[in-house]
Amino acid sequence: MARKRLAALSLAAVVSITLAACSSGGNTPSGTGTTNAGTPVTGGTLNILGAGDVDYMDPNISYYSVGYMNLRMWSRQLFTYPADPGKDNTTPVADLATDIPTMSNGGISADGKTYTIKIRPGAKWNTTPARAVTAEDMVRGVVQWDNALQGDFIILRSDGTPTYQFANPVDDIDAGITHVLRGEDLLSSTPRQLAVYRALGAPEPLFAHLPMILGPDKKRLSKRHGAVSVEEYRDRGYLAETMRNYLALIGWSFDDKTTVMTTPELVERFTIERVNRSPGVFDVAKLEWLNGEHLRLLEPGRFAEELQAYLERSGSPLAADRERVAEVAPVVQDKLRELAQFEGFAGFLFGPVSYDDEAVGRVLDDPDAPRALESATEALRRVVEWDAGSIEEALRGACEETGLKPRVLFGPVRVAISGRTVAPGLFESLVLLGRDESLERIATLGRRFVVEG
Repeated sequence: MARKRLAALSLAAVVSITLAACSSGGNTPSGTGTTNAGTPVTGGTLNILGAGDVDYMDPNISYYSVGYMNLRMWSRQLFTYPADPGKDNTTPVADLATDIPTMSNGGISADGKTYTIKIRPGAKWNTTPARAVTAEDMVRGVVQWDNALQGDFIILRSDGTPTYQFANPVDDIDAGITHVLRGEDLLSSTPRQLAVYRALGAPEPLFAHLPMILGPDKKRLSKRHGAVSVEEYRDRGYLAETMRNYLALIGWSFDDKTTVMTTPELVERFTIERVNRSPGVFDVAKLEWLNGEHLRLLEPGRFAEELQAYLERSGSPLAADRERVAEVAPVVQDKLRELAQFEGFAGFLFGPVSYDDEAVGRVLDDPDAPRALESATEALRRVVEWDAGSIEEALRGACEETGLKPRVLFGPVRVAISGRTVAPGLFESLVLLGRDESLERIATLGRRFVVEG
């Protein structure tokens, strides 16, 4: 970044020095050293115009028309500064300013006056000026801007610092940028930046102005919509793959049915031609769903690693039991949409259960619940091999013996062991808790019928 800033400052200095030299009566660019009024500039603003721009001149402003070849020659300073900042093998900028009477505080001064430097969009620099600036945008097609509505714009402030509209294209020229993809809110900057490219005779990049992201109310997305930073989504347990997938789909699509895509698939399938012109709406619910899909796509080992890393970042006490996290991870992988849901969803597998009052109330109001808990207890005591398959077989057998439907018998058991109506797989949870802990929790909820029933 330091090198690029030096580039912008170097070119800014070259342009400003040249104009200051003209205004002070020094060496004048060939054939271009007079003002429109034929009077010397005494201070205020210097305006760079291309040859033949007389039709656009304001009679109340003094102009200098800088020839195309002259400006390009001066701009070579940009491309010859040393790659090693500690090794100066270039001609100092000051050598180009031997005819300038005054330069101070990094500003541009001529005849004791400080100037800002302006440029005008639409100048052809070596031919007749255009009435409009035209650009081929890869998303929006041909875009035109009427030069009569553009006006001059400052490229160098009076303190010698370049403006964004000047430094940005100079930086891109220095970096060899060939494609500029940015939001449509910067579309209006394009004619001004093209003026800089054309003034310097530099290759123009291809532009693509992408649609804006809107909130649910179809207004520009902002904090009032609850917009948060990427880091905050990471802290809530969203995968990088999810964010890339979702952001790519706002304003672009591969086809009319494919939504979930890995990063390699996005790289392979993306084409700028399928970017829409219309703005896209940021749908938090869809993002959450998509994250769940990407969590399920992970290899079990990778999911456990992501889960452990999230718990550590968030400071969860569950992170201390790495082995237990690895055991629980396969049970919850198909259930989570955010890793932030893990502690509330599966915390009961790490320590004492905390009962949700509403969940317990539903069990206590169920006339079939006492019989369901008693039948489940007897069935679980008879299980020989404490694994998911044997447990499922035993509980389904209890349903047949009692005539209760699985949801009627399984529901009270789920609340008994997890404290909630929604939890990881029942059979897998019982395995992880172990026989003794599972039976104790079922008995604890059963005793509440005696006390509260």
